[in-house]
Amino acid sequence: MRKIAVLMVLIIASSGCKPQRISEAENAVRFAMKDPDSTQFRDVQICVADKSIVRGDYNSKNEMGGYVGFKPFFYDGQFISLEDEKFTPVMNKCYPPTKDQSDDPVVRDADSALSDLREVIQAASAAK
Repeated sequence: MRKIAVLMVLIIASSGCKPQRISEAENAVRFAMKDPDSTQFRDVQICVADKSIVRGDYNSKNEMGGYVGFKPFFYDGQFISLEDEKFTPVMNKCYPPTKDQSDDPVVRDADSALSDLREVIQAASAAK
């Protein structure tokens, strides 16, 4: 009976632990923020297609003290934000397109739109 109680305590204690790779990813994102302690996360998980990549969403406060809204991120040993040029290649590793999708003009247009969005964000950041 005592062994069962100890086993139950160990199971309950270990169920709240995050995989180390997810903790590394969250710490890398926090380190890149202006207010690391305010950083919030949701849907953080290891990619099914490539186990070396972590994906999720983060939200953090800006210099005015307001939250900016959740944004996607990837982590492959370093924090990769939407503005990063590595975002699309890493996203494609995490969610590789099927053969049918790779020839789809909608998928190509989405990649082009993401590239355009990155340019707008960079231009807006440079103008500040």
